[in-house]
Amino acid sequence: MVGGFLGSGKTTAIATAGKMLLRDNISIGIIMNDQGSQLVDTAFADSLNLPNSEVKNGCFCCNYEQFYSAIQHLNTTIHPEIIFAEAVGSCADLVATIIKPLMRVDPVIEIVLSVFADGAVLLSSLEGRSSFISEDVQYIYKKQLEEAGIIIVNKSDTLSKNEISKIKSVIESEYPNKKLLFQDSRDETSVKKWLDTTKEIDSNKTFTSLAIDYEKYAAGEAALTWLDASVTIHSKETAIKKSYEFIAEMVDAISFKKFPVGHLKFFIQSMGYKEKISYTSGERTDKKDWNPHIMADHATVLVNARVETIPDQLKQIFFQAIKKLENQNCYVEVLNLASFQPGYPKPTFRLS
Repeated sequence: MVGGFLGSGKTTAIATAGKMLLRDNISIGIIMNDQGSQLVDTAFADSLNLPNSEVKNGCFCCNYEQFYSAIQHLNTTIHPEIIFAEAVGSCADLVATIIKPLMRVDPVIEIVLSVFADGAVLLSSLEGRSSFISEDVQYIYKKQLEEAGIIIVNKSDTLSKNEISKIKSVIESEYPNKKLLFQDSRDETSVKKWLDTTKEIDSNKTFTSLAIDYEKYAAGEAALTWLDASVTIHSKETAIKKSYEFIAEMVDAISFKKFPVGHLKFFIQSMGYKEKISYTSGERTDKKDWNPHIMADHATVLVNARVETIPDQLKQIFFQAIKKLENQNCYVEVLNLASFQPGYPKPTFRLS
């Protein structure tokens, strides 16, 4: 089980681990999860040829049957030795709603719960200067850390030695008896340490369910707006370049309005060209790394935006970005669009 807040690097870690394990002839499967139905991370996993399944339109805890069906599907189709189940970033209470019910059905199953935290975001939270305004969002963030078996402070390559020391001191004080790792999920040596640590955890130990206030949990989820969309951009020879301009326009508008960002994920696809672009509250992708000079008449962009605002404001930013392209003689076809705030979490099961 892989948990942790939006933008903490869960997918990157799983992708790195998956490629390493497949290279060593260890079969793996991935279960993706989201409140929406159009997942950038699934498209990304497909682009890397990583076997996967999905639990859509709600978190794991509210869709236990769909989650269990995904496990069965992977077991019957690819027989994986390891399954990575990545919970949506606003999800907590996984022990009571998923792990304990699953162990009741299959007592011999081995489960480890790793929770990821973006190093810079974690540090800001510990220092009381979090990028998230809502206390209810912070509540979810802290509850995720509380139920972890392994806490992984990700993107640690961006932290100084003093910052790492501070995080280590506070985490060990506030969350004792947990394995703590500092990790760069793009680095195989770092990810191997995580995989090795999962083998050291006693998967048969008694998991402790959270004491959790579902009113605060629900309020934290409702503070975030989900915008999922797919668009096809038509522009003679420059569609890929225009796709990057569309992404930059959305990101810059959200930044200008100072809306706290959970994550912004985009997946560009045009014939053989595939690229995932990600932004979080603690980092920005360097536009110098973009390579928009590949000629294409059309490109499809998948958008997953998770932002602390209301749906109408996020949709306005989306359509303004489209209008800017259309003013440059592009034709933009909106294939799918949904913008919403998650509803009240209603677990299928909850074993306290």
